[in-house]
Amino acid sequence: MKKGHQHIHPGMARVGNLSVGKGHPVWLQSMTKTDTRDTDATIKQCIESFEKGAALMRISIPDRTALQHFTLIQKKIRQAGFQNPLAADIHYRADLAIEAARVAQKIRINPGNFVSASKRENIASSEHPADNYKELTYNELRKLTDVCNNNGTAIRIGVNAGSLPTHIIRKFGHTSTALVEATAEYLEILENLGFFNTVISIKSSRIRETVAACRAMQERMQVQGRLYPLHIGVTEAGNGISGRMKSAAGILELLHSGIGDTLRVSLSESPVNEILFGRELLKHAGMPRVHPNTNYNHKNKHFNIYSEAKTPDQLIADVVWQFISYKNETINDLTIKAPGISDQGIMKNVSDQLLQVSGIRIVETEFVGCPGCARTEMDMEGLCGEIKKRFSGLPGLKIAVMGCMVNGPGEMGDADYGLIASGKDSLILYKGQNPIGKYPDIKSALHHLQKEIID
Repeated sequence: MKKGHQHIHPGMARVGNLSVGKGHPVWLQSMTKTDTRDTDATIKQCIESFEKGAALMRISIPDRTALQHFTLIQKKIRQAGFQNPLAADIHYRADLAIEAARVAQKIRINPGNFVSASKRENIASSEHPADNYKELTYNELRKLTDVCNNNGTAIRIGVNAGSLPTHIIRKFGHTSTALVEATAEYLEILENLGFFNTVISIKSSRIRETVAACRAMQERMQVQGRLYPLHIGVTEAGNGISGRMKSAAGILELLHSGIGDTLRVSLSESPVNEILFGRELLKHAGMPRVHPNTNYNHKNKHFNIYSEAKTPDQLIADVVWQFISYKNETINDLTIKAPGISDQGIMKNVSDQLLQVSGIRIVETEFVGCPGCARTEMDMEGLCGEIKKRFSGLPGLKIAVMGCMVNGPGEMGDADYGLIASGKDSLILYKGQNPIGKYPDIKSALHHLQKEIID
């Protein structure tokens, strides 16, 4: 019997030795930030993440050389005693996805760029672009599912707001509905091909859009009687307290509603930090919703949150989890009390970020930050840190920092300014959706960004 033809229960997927979905734990995963060709560094990030609680790691494969290294990475990880599944992240190259499916336990494909750019351009100008796109996608996915069935490889349909198919955008715009429709289109094709070992993910850097799309997709699956595991997270959340707050607001809202089978915290930091904070989110999602000393003043609509947290990660997870329990109340302001946190700067930052992500009050610059992967040649953690240092304290301003072109322009759609890395040091500066300059190094790019903001 072919591996992929084993019976897959509704609402479940099999990823290597991992059962995902109905009746199983919510699994944590992360993604390597290294150049996949750097075998030792990539192995190190995988093993460190597994040791901290990652059930699965995703590795970007931008080219065939990276795929060769992926095979070696997996072999050495197995030799080190770790049987955790590895997922291959593929963009623009259906041929690479097919090859990787012979090795990886899961293939992540993006409906916005699974079909090559040249083929997409040809059908975009055709008389019936949507129909032609579906036909082309069907033919490409047929080759992939054949290999996945033969090797027991799962497929993740990874839909991202920053890289939706053109015909979907034309019909639905940049909306949560567009995210759902792009997912449903690919699911239908996979089902028509007889492939059901599927995980889906629907992500945006905008919290409300992410939550709305995941809820709509879950409801749609339930109505249609076809359930698939849902991987959740807020993409390009950035770093530090603001990145964690965005992630917590989206992920805990979904877990609170019983949605989510795997999750990733997408930070412009190390994979280990993503896993550690993810653990806090899962821990709080299983706790009582409100501390006995937390209260809501109906008269002045002031929310007083009490937390026994001892670390910033614990505090963020705790206050968001408690806040969600009062989401139906009108809240004009809030106060956080946490005797275990002595740093008042952290307390103020957490309070400000909770006010901001909840929409109560805009108190700070909003940053969108790519987490980085093998397609990124720049130190995203360092770049995001430098930009936050220079441009914090400007309420109402939104700055996006992206590591490559995969989701760059799309996720920067509503940002005032954006930077996209276009090489090891060079950056393209955007004002809105319009590129206004390309700079050979970070220093000159940030200098011109500062001039734009000041002017």
